[in-house]
Amino acid sequence: ANLSGQQVGPVDLYKLGIDASWEIDFSGAQALKIEASAADLQAQYGALHSAWVSLSSEVALNYLSLRTLQKRLLVAKKNLSLQLETVELLQSKYDSGLADELDLSQAKYTMEQTKSTIPPIRAGMEEAMNRLAILVGEVPGSLSEDLSEYRPLSGPEIDLVGIPADFLRQRPDIFMAERQLVAQIARKDAAKKDFIPKLLLFGSIGLESYGSASGLSISDGGLYSISPQISWPIFHGGAM
Repeated sequence: ANLSGQQVGPVDLYKLGIDASWEIDFSGAQALKIEASAADLQAQYGALHSAWVSLSSEVALNYLSLRTLQKRLLVAKKNLSLQLETVELLQSKYDSGLADELDLSQAKYTMEQTKSTIPPIRAGMEEAMNRLAILVGEVPGSLSEDLSEYRPLSGPEIDLVGIPADFLRQRPDIFMAERQLVAQIARKDAAKKDFIPKLLLFGSIGLESYGSASGLSISDGGLYSISPQISWPIFHGGAM
């Protein structure tokens, strides 16, 4: 274009600014969404604690199984020792003609039956120790030295004081389900609040300069703006 006899060419325009928007939560919908998110986080903590309880119960069950098998092994060895003495005594009587062969055969049969129960018990003990090692994050077989010796089990010390329902709510799965319910209720209430008109504020602040970026200063090219906006969903496609 030619203005007043001068040729006007391209001009560089430099802009630098920040835009932001705010929603004034008159209806409380945003607060309900925050409440739902907080309940979801608490439910995840409940899921984590539930996993810990499941892991702890598996460790306890396998530990009880190991100690029970070790006790059975001690009893089997003691019975085998007593039955061996009985067989030796009957063998001596039989050799002296004071006992018949039937009593000696029955004693030997009982002793062999007891002896046959020991290998399965040892195998069960090995499996229980390997399962415990895996549950606690160790290599199978690494706990044999610590758990090979039998130790008697002590009874649990339980002192329940209070309302039983309060103890029930301490269960991680119950707590997780409760928090999930709270989150769903908050989302439902927030969805209802979305039908209420919303007031939003839009604002921006920045700098503007023609010709060079060095001219970006508040004194030369400062820009700012702020404007309200109201939104109201009249048609929502039947969504609830």
